[in-house]
Amino acid sequence: FTPLLLENTQAYEAGKTGTEIPNVVHGVGVFSVIGGSGSTLGLIIAVLIFGKVQAERTVIGISIAPGLFEINEPVIFGIPIVMNPVYMLPFIAGPTILAAVSYILMDTGIIERVCLSAPWVTPPILYQFLATGGGIKAAVFTAIEIVGLTILWLPFVMISNKQNVSEE
Repeated sequence: FTPLLLENTQAYEAGKTGTEIPNVVHGVGVFSVIGGSGSTLGLIIAVLIFGKVQAERTVIGISIAPGLFEINEPVIFGIPIVMNPVYMLPFIAGPTILAAVSYILMDTGIIERVCLSAPWVTPPILYQFLATGGGIKAAVFTAIEIVGLTILWLPFVMISNKQNVSEE
């Protein structure tokens, strides 16, 4: 994807904007993994607000800071998401949905296209803002993504609550 990003950077430096920036594909990854692989920032927020399982809340407590910097191994292995049929569906569906929606929005020019390289550990919203060269619409879209991810993860957190609260 580096050659595609370099083409976008050259177009951006030449003063091009919107759909004049040639490549959409590189940007999909910037918008599809909010909080790390599986877009687990939504899970972190959903458990913080609605979680009743003390073990999950403890793991989430130590996962907030890394999750804000796109590092989600504490969540993936601490909850665990790995080999967990309840959390498998949103872990796969979340990034897939975000990738499709962000591709369409960038392709149609509704949100800005990614044209700059930003460190992958930059917190969400700021990361998308920087990667799009200061794209306000991209930052707003990312905030909407975070709300949507929280809503996506919520029913699965409730299922986990029902399954695991009785065990505590």
